[in-house]
Amino acid sequence: MKPITQVTFPLLFSLIVICLSEAAIAQQPVSGTAANQVRSAAVATTGELLFEDHFDRDTLGDWKVVIPGFSVQDGVLTGRQDRADHGAVGRVYRDFRDVVAEFRFRLAGSTVFNVVFDDRNCRKSHAGHICRVAFSPKAIRLGDDREGVMRNDIFEMRRDPARKA
Repeated sequence: MKPITQVTFPLLFSLIVICLSEAAIAQQPVSGTAANQVRSAAVATTGELLFEDHFDRDTLGDWKVVIPGFSVQDGVLTGRQDRADHGAVGRVYRDFRDVVAEFRFRLAGSTVFNVVFDDRNCRKSHAGHICRVAFSPKAIRLGDDREGVMRNDIFEMRRDPARKA
């Protein structure tokens, strides 16, 4: 497992309603010529290791819980949504500019979870959200939060029933 990498300015790595572990995944092997071509065509190289977690304890360690719903059990970080209005939010704070983030996960009955990157200094978007990757059983979606649905004016419009389109 190769975790988060590369440093320069303050961003946060947030996990919203997530189940992950180094050893708790039944990963399906990819095979064939196409898989080998994908593996050999790296889009980034890793640098200094910034964070690694094997969840070999009963506590959350460096993980900061913003919205409750996380626990560590049997070497696995698990998350659940306890609030109707928002998923659980757990964060690991690290400074970086470009990053390679690798992890394994299992949905374990969940319909979706997000990996969100935030910039604590960004005032242009709600909670400094910059971008996200949403994982579901049938899709992986990349989202631009800074200029998309989390941009402050769009976020406020979506919360105001009178302004919704």
